[in-house]
Order: sequence, then C-alpha cells, then structure tokens
Amino acid sequence: MAVKRSTIMGLVDTALKTIAAGATYSTNLGSHVYQWRAAPVDDAASLPACSYRDTLTVTKRSTNIWENVIALDVVVFANSAAVVRQCVADLIICIGANKTWGGNAFATQYIGDETGVEQHNKLVFISNVKFSIHYEATYWTS
Repeated sequence: MAVKRSTIMGLVDTALKTIAAGATYSTNLGSHVYQWRAAPVDDAASLPACSYRDTLTVTKRSTNIWENVIALDVVVFANSAAVVRQCVADLIICIGANKTWGGNAFATQYIGDETGVEQHNKLVFISNVKFSIHYEATYWTS
C-alpha cells in the first residue's frame, strides 16, 4: 500500500518537472528540480532551479479521520529578480493546476512567497514559495 503523503509528493515532483517555457509557462524551471537540496544552486548553467521540501502537520478532524496538512516549500534560485518573479508565477500556475493531486488531496493553497538576494559563489536571487496541501487519512495511516 502506498503512503498517501509519498504519493502526493511524487505527483508534486512530476508536476514541477513539467515547467517548461511555452504556452503555459515563462521559464524552464522544470529542468532543474531537486528534493530537499541543502546547498543553494548558483551555477549559471543550472539556473533557474528549485528545491522543494515537505513538512507535515496533523490535525484531528473527527473520531476516525485525520486531516493532514503538508507544508510545501519550493525554493527558487535564479540569476535575476525578473526571472525569480517569472518562476514564482510558473509555480503558482503549476501547483494550482493540481489542487487535488489526482484525488489524493481535497485542497491545495498558495500561502505566499518571500524573495531576496544571497551571495554565494556569485549573486543568486532566491524566493521561498509556500503552499499547503490538505488530505485525509484514517488514524494511524499517512
């Protein structure tokens, strides 16, 4: 039996990797998608890029059902503020197109983003884009 959280996160990974410049998206962010990457991406050939991570809050909803909330953070790395903004817009479109993640979730929400500049090997523009994914599971499952 697949764990619902893992199923949803697999779908998130697949969705993020579809972001390619064209009719729907403005960037090729999907070319460089990482999960739980600890180091920033600052190689010009790898920009734009993103790293996503999931944390989970469990809230009791009824006597035998838990409402699980995945806090999804997607950190974007780019070589300019303009590209970061385009990537954030692409992420909102991408995640918003998958609100129920194939029927595994009942809601997905955009929380907001925080954008800044960091100096590593070179100047890198970064935005932490936050979403929440809500799904139900019976007690003692995930």
